[in-house]
Amino acid sequence: MKSVTAKSLILDLLRTSKPQALPVRALVATAAIFDISENALRVNLNRLIKRDVIAMDSRGHYQVSATTSPLRNWVSSWRDGEQRMRPWQQEWLNLQISSAMKSKASEKLQRAAYRFGFRHLWNNSWVRPDNLAMNTADLRLLLTQLSDQDDFMLCVVSHFDSSIDLNSLWPLAGLEESYQRHIKALNESIAHIKTVDTAQRFRDSFILGGNCIHTLAIDPLLPESMLKGHLRNQLTELMQTYDTLCRPFWQDLFSQYDFLNSPAHLEPQLSQPLAIR
Repeated sequence: MKSVTAKSLILDLLRTSKPQALPVRALVATAAIFDISENALRVNLNRLIKRDVIAMDSRGHYQVSATTSPLRNWVSSWRDGEQRMRPWQQEWLNLQISSAMKSKASEKLQRAAYRFGFRHLWNNSWVRPDNLAMNTADLRLLLTQLSDQDDFMLCVVSHFDSSIDLNSLWPLAGLEESYQRHIKALNESIAHIKTVDTAQRFRDSFILGGNCIHTLAIDPLLPESMLKGHLRNQLTELMQTYDTLCRPFWQDLFSQYDFLNSPAHLEPQLSQPLAIR
């Protein structure tokens, strides 16, 4: 995972504290834990303000701008766990991208589709099991918001007559291995988090929490008949436990500023391109 930078730290902290604004002294104190200088922090604050990503209120406190991407709101849905799915009726969602769409625009839409578990099937066709709890209208809206593209068709297909084994589009063994790896890391951190020094405690919870949340957020949410969901559910519940355990540490650091959730290192993973092929 990419290291914590001044920019990523600012965005991850402010998005967790939203709608509350944070004073620069709190951001500076947290930056010091990650060996980020006050100068680097202030330079990046100014850059983000100029880009309208964050805003400063009359007290000189900082908060996320109202124009920020909806991507972060989508990521927070990991907390809903298995409720993000409904029983699968053996039907598929098929996303057809317009052949007239330019390559860069098409790539943005493909990356958005990938985040919702779609995988490339054929030419401009992407597919996933039709087992998401949200309806197709809401899914289409999210795909449009995340990609800024709407020249596509989303339809439900009852049967694909194809030589391609649709199950092979997803790395089933790799998904299970990822769940197990993160479960192991969380259990180890939970066992030792109260024995490590304060700075290490914040670094561990911030970085490990971000890794696990991102894994759950981009999970394809495959139905039980394709992939047993007990490991995914175990990871979700363990991450919720970890968040509850770590939140008081952050609360002590920020005193009067309430955090509903523990801050997590997500910004680089949300910004970097996904390997969609």
